[in-house]
Amino acid sequence: MNAEAVRLLAQNAARLHQQSVDLCAASQATARESRQLRARHRSLVAWMSGRTKDQVEARLRRIIRSKLLIGLLPYNRATIIFGVSGNCGTCDVCGQRLVVAWLVTDVPFDRTFVHLHADCFILWDEERCAAMAVRTS
Repeated sequence: MNAEAVRLLAQNAARLHQQSVDLCAASQATARESRQLRARHRSLVAWMSGRTKDQVEARLRRIIRSKLLIGLLPYNRATIIFGVSGNCGTCDVCGQRLVVAWLVTDVPFDRTFVHLHADCFILWDEERCAAMAVRTS
């Protein structure tokens, strides 16, 4: 290879690396904004139904703990988790509809997937970790 070809390849590699870094930062910001939007939406729904956010979260945590115990949700977090838009199915935690406009997390489980709203995923992950800590102590 000549020096010019090497220089062009190095420039392309640097440009692609920077684009990758920029895209990663943008996707993290988008995921953060999505979590915040979903939390605000859940708070609004809770307020409209006469429940507080804490009551809704406590109810979801109870559901998650019971589903973990009976094997309907996984204890282990997969190394690969898919974030997709809703598919009009239902969330495996709260049972609410998975709307296309919302971020949904698909977690591999027993040769299939469990589908969770972003907020439900965060609560599941916290409860899963807490349950694992209790099981190992």
